[in-house]
Amino acid sequence: MNTHTNITQDNKNQSIANAISKKQGNAVSTFQLVDNRPKQITQLQKKDLTPPPSVFQLKKLEAGKLNVVGEHHSESNQRREQEIDLAEREVGGKYWTEDKFRIRGTKSSKEEAVKDTAQDPRIIGDALYLRIAESIQYVDDAKNEFKESWNEWTTKKLSIEQLAGLKSELQTLLVTCKTHTLEANKLAVAYMNNEEYKTLPKFVTNIIIQINKLLPETVKLFLLLAEIWKAKPLEQLILDKFLNSFNVFGSNIDILNMYAAKIGGARRMDTSKLRSYEMDNAASFAHDRIGVWKIGFDHVKHIEEEMQQNDTKNYVLINRDEFNHEYKELPILVEGHMVKQKE
Repeated sequence: MNTHTNITQDNKNQSIANAISKKQGNAVSTFQLVDNRPKQITQLQKKDLTPPPSVFQLKKLEAGKLNVVGEHHSESNQRREQEIDLAEREVGGKYWTEDKFRIRGTKSSKEEAVKDTAQDPRIIGDALYLRIAESIQYVDDAKNEFKESWNEWTTKKLSIEQLAGLKSELQTLLVTCKTHTLEANKLAVAYMNNEEYKTLPKFVTNIIIQINKLLPETVKLFLLLAEIWKAKPLEQLILDKFLNSFNVFGSNIDILNMYAAKIGGARRMDTSKLRSYEMDNAASFAHDRIGVWKIGFDHVKHIEEEMQQNDTKNYVLINRDEFNHEYKELPILVEGHMVKQKE
């Protein structure tokens, strides 16, 4: 699985997961499983797919098994210790947040400290290469929305209050740009120090090398923009043609987004679904792990709706609503605030 042939520019929107799953359909996978699901991952990129009805009716954590549970990250982050205690009480074993689940153990929690084995070279449940691609696509979406809002509203005559409100709205998009540009940069560095690359076609690593070259410069560009943004009111930023400076950063994101589409999906949601596929594959392989792996609720939804097979899952899958309904001792997020559930 260290080589992959006949990949061309025309195939740039085909995911690596798709390519790998097709290869695995005829052979034993890296996980030493026979993957019979090449059609399912292809279907993820079809627009008019009608998902089969869900057969997952699991409500309660099951002791002595691997439980994959959906979460809203902001909600679970605020009650994480309670969840860990609950998981230990109900299941035993370990507790993993989305990015911490490993198919085998590591020497430490640091990505770069992982050691490879010939028998099981793949180590991460939430694939780094897809996380890099999705982070870039988050930035691209926010960048495009920023430009659209700027072009629509800064050409209008606005009051002082409206200008302040517009700057606040635009700043939210800039925060998204910053958060995910920094995240992509961190993950690209982690990828180059991690053994995941040994399990992927060589061209994936070659693309991430290019991403890793451009990202540090892109981070610097954005941080300079952020200083200018903070220092001036919006009316002065309009006069100074701030958008022209922002477009220099945007040009780098355009290039990075083209790279992201080659290793992920054509759009962010496509890449998110491919991450879900990899999570399902990882959980299936490591189903004998005992504990609770919390992943984004969208990933559970993708698995429920689009990745089911006729056979029964060999791990427990519980969505966020089921989990919250069953464990009412946990507070939930309602309109941005954590509130106690009604009994």
